[in-house]
Order: sequence, then structure tokens, then C-alpha cells
Amino acid sequence: MSEASNKKAIISLAVLQTNYDNKLINGTKVGYIENFVLLCINLVKQNNYESIDLENIEKFKNDFTEMYGLNIPVMVMNVILSRAKKIGMFYKEERKLIPNKEIIEKELPSKTTPKESIRKINTLHRNAKEYIFKEYKKNYKIDDIEVALLKLLSKHNIDLLYLAETNNNLLPDVSKSINNEQLDLDYLLYKYIIYIEENDYSLFKIFEDLCVGYMLLNSIVYANDNRMEGKLDNITLFLDTSIILRLLGFEGETHKKKYEELILYIKKNSTTIS
Repeated sequence: MSEASNKKAIISLAVLQTNYDNKLINGTKVGYIENFVLLCINLVKQNNYESIDLENIEKFKNDFTEMYGLNIPVMVMNVILSRAKKIGMFYKEERKLIPNKEIIEKELPSKTTPKESIRKINTLHRNAKEYIFKEYKKNYKIDDIEVALLKLLSKHNIDLLYLAETNNNLLPDVSKSINNEQLDLDYLLYKYIIYIEENDYSLFKIFEDLCVGYMLLNSIVYANDNRMEGKLDNITLFLDTSIILRLLGFEGETHKKKYEELILYIKKNSTTIS
């Protein structure tokens, strides 16, 4: 994926969180699927779609990835478009979805540019660059910081209680960025996130919003996946080193309390911990 895709993906995560907290669609609060309906109808409006070919959803899905940097599977895109049709954004004509321009115009009266999300993301990136240079005398490009941020979000999806096993790359693939310089930055960005968590809530809130956006992105794929259903009965969970260190308080009281709550929840659900 290109540097432009990385930037688009990060901004899109911020937009997902903002929409979920603040937007209405058809007069009701946006749910996790409707969140993506808003992105789809914005794409339809921006690209002047006259119809979506149901025999070739792949094309619309690729346009979605190009605009937002998010790689939504075709089957999931079908679910999103079905919901969009159900709430009146499209009507079906043979094997095509025709945009209901009157309804779409009502929901999105003008082409939207997420100026506030872009401003916040730029602030986070710029501050991270300045902090790393000040504290560690390392000077990185913003593009490299974006790669490190995507890697950090993707790496800790288990910490976010999502995606215990998956082969879907919902974000741009940055796994090939493994040179020593980039690995150093990955660690320094992690240190920066810990620093702002303890010292600057306004900046940490931007990162927190990206985490929420990432969970919303995951939810659209896994909310209806039967593999994710079930109880914790008769399961043995093994705690890795990072979780144990957080329980011991090595990464601050905030992490310690959160993981203590997680362990308490697991114990209450009759699960063995090793």
C-alpha cells in the first residue's frame, strides 16, 4: 500500500469514531453497519455513481479502498449495501443498485471533507515527531510515523479484545516495514503513546479515538461471524508476558486496573487461567 493509503486509513478510523458518536441517519443514531453506509453513500456522491452492479461488487469495494484506505471484504460490502438499500439509500433494479439521490442528498447535503479529523491526526503526528526528536534525537518523516501507528493498532488487536485469529488485512499492509530504523520507530512511538497517556489527555484522546475506529472497523467484519460466539466455559487461557507485566503495574496504574478488571471478568465466567 502507498503512503497516501496509510494516511487515508488513519483518517478514516478517526471518521468512523466521530460518526459513531455524533451522526444520525434517518433520524436515528448510527449503528456499526450504518457507520459504513455513510461512507458508502459519500463515495457514491463523490464519484457520481449512477448504479452499483451487484454482479461486480468488487469494483465498488476497490473504489471504497481507494477513497478510504480500508480493505472491506466483498461479502461484508454486500451486507453494508443491503443495509443501505433497506434504509432507502438505494433501490434495486434488476441486478443493480440505483442511488436514491433525494434521500442521499438529505443525509449528505454537501460533499464531506473530514477537516477536524485531519487536523487532529496531523497534530498527533507532528507532536509524535517532535517528542521523539526531543527525547531520543531521532528525526523521522511523518510517513514513517504513519506506518508505525498502523503497525501499533494492528499489533494490539488482541489487547483490544478483537480478532484472536484472522487473515483479513483491513488496514493497509505495513508488515514489510521491518528495517532496523522502522523497528526503532515502532518502539519509540509506543513510548510516546505511554507518555501522552500519562501527561497529555487531549493528545491521548486522539489515539484513543483511532483505537475505537479500529474496533468499529473490526466489528463490521466479525459481528456476524459465528466463530466469535460462545461462552468461556471449559477454556484454559494462557497469559503472555505483556499481560503479566501490565498486571504487575510495569506500564502504569491505568493499564494495571484495566487488566485486573479483565482477569476478574474471566474468573467469573469459569475459565481456567495459566
